[in-house]
Amino acid sequence: MKTMPFSSQFMWSPYEFALCLQKCLKAKALRPGMQVHATLLTSGTNMNILSLNSKLVGMYAGCADLKSARVLFQKIGHPNVFAFNWMVLGLAYNGYFDDALLYFRWMREVGHVGNNFTFSIVLKTCVGLMNVNMGKQVHAMVCEMGFQNDVSIANALIDMYGKCEGISYAHLVFDGMRERDVASWTSMICGFCNIGEIEKAMVLFERMKMEGLEPNDFTWNVILAAYARSSNSSKAFAFFERMKREGVVADVVTWNALISGFVQNHQVMEAFKMFQEMILSAIQPNQVTIVALLPAFGSAGFIKCGREIHGFVCRKGFDANVFIASALIDMYSKCGSLKDAQNVFDNIPCKNVASWNAMIDCYGKCGMTNSSLELFNKMQEEGLHPNEVTFTCVLSACSHSGSVQKGLEIFSSMKKCYGIEQSLQHYACVVDLLCRSGRTVEAYKFFKALPIQITESMAGAFLHGCKLHGRRDLAKMMAEEIMRLKLKRPGSFVTLSNIYAADGEWEEVENVRNVMKERDVHKHPGFSWIEKPCEILEGEKEKEGNNMESGLDVGLAELENLHSASRSSAMFASARSLSDVALSLRQNLTFRGVRVQNINIGGGVGGEIPDNKRLEYALQHLHGIGRSKAHHIVCELGVENKFVKDLSKRELYSIRELLSKYLIGNDLKKCVERDVGRLVGIQCYRGIRHVDSLPCRGQRTHTNARTRRNRKTLSGSR
Repeated sequence: MKTMPFSSQFMWSPYEFALCLQKCLKAKALRPGMQVHATLLTSGTNMNILSLNSKLVGMYAGCADLKSARVLFQKIGHPNVFAFNWMVLGLAYNGYFDDALLYFRWMREVGHVGNNFTFSIVLKTCVGLMNVNMGKQVHAMVCEMGFQNDVSIANALIDMYGKCEGISYAHLVFDGMRERDVASWTSMICGFCNIGEIEKAMVLFERMKMEGLEPNDFTWNVILAAYARSSNSSKAFAFFERMKREGVVADVVTWNALISGFVQNHQVMEAFKMFQEMILSAIQPNQVTIVALLPAFGSAGFIKCGREIHGFVCRKGFDANVFIASALIDMYSKCGSLKDAQNVFDNIPCKNVASWNAMIDCYGKCGMTNSSLELFNKMQEEGLHPNEVTFTCVLSACSHSGSVQKGLEIFSSMKKCYGIEQSLQHYACVVDLLCRSGRTVEAYKFFKALPIQITESMAGAFLHGCKLHGRRDLAKMMAEEIMRLKLKRPGSFVTLSNIYAADGEWEEVENVRNVMKERDVHKHPGFSWIEKPCEILEGEKEKEGNNMESGLDVGLAELENLHSASRSSAMFASARSLSDVALSLRQNLTFRGVRVQNINIGGGVGGEIPDNKRLEYALQHLHGIGRSKAHHIVCELGVENKFVKDLSKRELYSIRELLSKYLIGNDLKKCVERDVGRLVGIQCYRGIRHVDSLPCRGQRTHTNARTRRNRKTLSGSR
């Protein structure tokens, strides 16, 4: 909005002032609004006419100048409902939910009843606080004032209950409505989709159409995103096709809903394919698309895809957006590319708190605590005030590097020096900080003194620390309290089960597993992936399960031998938990096409090897071994012309031994088990994520002098 020249040669009427303030509010034009305010003051116009003082409060609140809005509100002798509404709306819209409720209480104290607009705003404030009890109190006021039949208030009630985990109350409000509009049906559908009840949402969707109401774009997008989040991509695509058949044009919001749904369900490649199809459909991605997509690549470690998106961002000119830049920093930090993250951070023209937080967290993930703390101090020197996320990043950095004392000092200074209350994430960071450094007793005392309920992340950090540092007694002391928590993730259950199994308390192990079954908590099998120039191959658990049958007989025989050997050998005693027993069995199974005697020729754990590929090809192109070395291996074995599917068990053993010999040097990591001193792991990196190779139990693992000389020669040649 252009600056308006004002002349003192003529006087504006109150109506013209009111109209001009309304236009400034609608355009969010603060500077022209301030000019109108100045003219009002110099003209001597009565501010009470046409509620000009309330309109001024609304203009400043609507333009996010809350300080000026508060000052003007204080100067009003008897503020009316409209002035209160604007203050509540401005504060709630800018995230000051507690202050918004204070103004609402103030309005009630001075005797104003409020209108339907008031209660709609206050209910949105309850959503911002995620306080269903406060929402119930507002609901009671609505019924007391007789507004329960107002459609807009009923819609706000459904929205509040649906988002604050009160879907049953939302359904009661919905059923009690005399008339419903599209927003009523959409709010109720949204509530069911938020809790994963997609079938109930679809029933309402069909009922809505039968009653003659046509769903809007938002209704379609809500269900589409819910299907994408539900790990059922086929239904998501089917509903997407139905949208097209019924004439709904898929715009950028629709594509964003589909992409964000796949990202939230960790279906990264599906999200990336949707992004590619979106571009091919001539729909231009916006900044929301990029911000939704980048965290997925960071979590999965797909740095190549992330760099492609980065290039797209630069071509479209989105790199100046501070939120996209922060998402890029986060993506690169999770992929371990500190240099790329630093370059993005240095090129941000105007950094906000989020960008500083992302870079601080990046240094912390890389173990560079000093750099993280230096950036934390530099951020304050630049005039930016740290927030809750900042302290979470700093405490996490101290935890990863073992800087216990520094982390505790920062935690103690949060309230005293920065005025920030410690939240659940900060308490979890302190527990992790103490447990990682072996101070499990202090962590236990810290648990007991907590003013809040233990969260899932706290329980997981504590149990892992107890298991890592051999303090199973402390874990058992906290087990009962932890089991009372409504844990949704399997990590804490599995760790606790292994702790009991390590001490031979099999009844307790069974109890933990039964609780997992009762609560429908499942530990999904892991998988690894192989990144190739044009695609990413995933070793899926379903494929592994289908291929296990070929090694089932071998596995049963090995299990029987393991059981009989346990009576006379110390081999079974070294299997300190059920996971060790399962590992011992797994190492002797042959998974044709998926795992070859626990050496992944394909280059990753569970990485698929085509059966019709020759071994030399698999070693060279999929495992990253040089051409000459791959040829030397197959020649030494005498399997130059053999396919992977035709390899015998003895040949598979020989491949494992030769890989142990050739994959030596800086990329080899040896782990010696404390109890029996045997070699248990080989991890190497060849342009892939990782390869885990574990020798069988009882297998001879020491190397003779000749083997050591060969390894030294090969390492030197590199």
